[in-house]
Amino acid sequence: MIAEGYRLPLAQNAQVLVLYFRNSGSTELYKSFVEAEIVTLIWSGAVRKVGYRLHVVSPLMVATNAVKPRLILDLSVFNTYLEHTTVKYEALDAVRDLLPNQGYRETFDMKSGYHHIDMHEDDCNYLGFSWNFGGGVHYFVYTVLPFGLSPAPMIFTKVFHPLVHLWRSRGYMCALYLDDGIFFASDRDQAISMSEHMQADLRAAGVITSPEKCIWNPVQWLDWLGITIDLHQFQLEVSTKRIMSALNLINSLLCANCPSARDRMRITGKLISMASVLGSIVQLNTRRLYEAVNAVFLNIYRRFMFASTEHDELLFWKRSLHALNVCSLHQSAGAERIYVAGSTVALCPPTHPVVTNSKVVWLVQAAATNPAICPTLAQVQDLLRASKADWTETSYLAIITRFVVWRDAMLDGDGTLDGLMAVALFLAKEHACMSGKTEVARSALAWYFDLIGCQANLARDLIPVAISQGSLRRDPPVVHHDKVTADEIKLIFQSFTGPNLPLSDHRISTVLTLMFSAFLQVLEVVALKRSDVKFDSSHVWLNIRKSKTDQLGKMECQPVARSGGPFCAVLNLERWLARVLQTTFLFLCLITVQSMATKPMSVDLVRAELRRILQRRRDASN
Repeated sequence: MIAEGYRLPLAQNAQVLVLYFRNSGSTELYKSFVEAEIVTLIWSGAVRKVGYRLHVVSPLMVATNAVKPRLILDLSVFNTYLEHTTVKYEALDAVRDLLPNQGYRETFDMKSGYHHIDMHEDDCNYLGFSWNFGGGVHYFVYTVLPFGLSPAPMIFTKVFHPLVHLWRSRGYMCALYLDDGIFFASDRDQAISMSEHMQADLRAAGVITSPEKCIWNPVQWLDWLGITIDLHQFQLEVSTKRIMSALNLINSLLCANCPSARDRMRITGKLISMASVLGSIVQLNTRRLYEAVNAVFLNIYRRFMFASTEHDELLFWKRSLHALNVCSLHQSAGAERIYVAGSTVALCPPTHPVVTNSKVVWLVQAAATNPAICPTLAQVQDLLRASKADWTETSYLAIITRFVVWRDAMLDGDGTLDGLMAVALFLAKEHACMSGKTEVARSALAWYFDLIGCQANLARDLIPVAISQGSLRRDPPVVHHDKVTADEIKLIFQSFTGPNLPLSDHRISTVLTLMFSAFLQVLEVVALKRSDVKFDSSHVWLNIRKSKTDQLGKMECQPVARSGGPFCAVLNLERWLARVLQTTFLFLCLITVQSMATKPMSVDLVRAELRRILQRRRDASN
């Protein structure tokens, strides 16, 4: 790619149609700006003029903000012909635990970052646009990676990842979010040395930076990605500009009579982007807004009134956004000293906040919660050396607390209950609730008994007994259900037909008709992709995967005939495909969370939808 340029990842069997779009009306409002930008792009080599009509001519548009306008090539239609790509960015969360207290940091910004990557000569004709300078329409093509191409963020991140890897191999604390970089040092001299080396590396890599946006001199306070990082106070804040933008949007939504789902997505997106500072309360107090968006998925421009719960969430953020906008990077204060004497632990509370090792703080809190945990000083040192991740320790503490409470309650009723039997019964109880918790509970108890210095660890060899006993309590009695009759299938299908059928109802009706007509399992239906479906005049042919791990093309081709009646599965499938044009899987999760938006339905979700159908049918019959 570096030598020949980036090749566009066209989808398999994709035939790109001739596309010609007129430029957006915003380009006429900023005509002089657009013409100046085109001239600048030609001068820099990012764009070149061609003397022929292009296969794809995408529209230009001008996006404006409070700072300056930006020229954008709208590739939204052409992007549908490309393979879907995903990438995980490194933002503030990646370096949050590395921030040095009283340290220094510097930032850099690449100038026209995407333009550092050339396009392959054969693919430039897909990235064209037109403009009339007054003497007729002229055609231009991008020769570099344009802003607006769907795989551009992924490609840019992958190309510059080796540079980040080089810096981290030297021990530099740094992160790169697209073309915005940041690095930290514990003292000023180290920061200056890092700055000199990183500038040399960027020049050697051919990277052009924006002098007006780079801060190469060590500072303790600056904004990065809209977050104010203050290493002197050792805290994070959302920038005032972003806070005011969110509050203005909240006020406009509260005044709107019928905001659209897209308006709701705008405010939830702004709030979620502040989660690194505001904390997990963002997820808790945006659930009703997300539920409203999910209800009208794929129709985000639909307008409908706020529910009272949505209104309450917006009012909460209007009142609390300023108050929550501080996140201290200090660890929570723990005990100042731990006195170990025999089998007791005495905690001396600090008279002022003390920043200590997080593992020591956790151990102090665990000992305060469970007085039975009484390690010696040597055991404390061993524990810290073999300590787990913070999330694991939090999970272990919850399990240990449950075990201590449960054991004390059992001892009150049965004084003969020994330690071995207590552990076995507790693990069986955990397995009875959820089988996957048993191994975690066993590990937590083994860690607990090591902590209190138990010679024979009672949680080492009890897992088979606990699972067998817990399974007896967990497995429900077998219930034999009558088969679903043809009349019941018709009644279910009739409940979910019509021209204005909601997307979720249409989805489950299509799943059910395919299951019943082709005798397919739920897992086989939800795994279907658009490429697995082929239509002809009398049938639809489905490529059925017999295993979730079948990636070698070993599939069974299953035909489904057209019945021509009102319950035709093929006709219903065609209607469904007409509603969901740009999807990989036939039956997606109807959710706005980015990590789940492109995944298929789960078996549990199909079961939940089927229960909803049966409940609706019962209600109708009553």
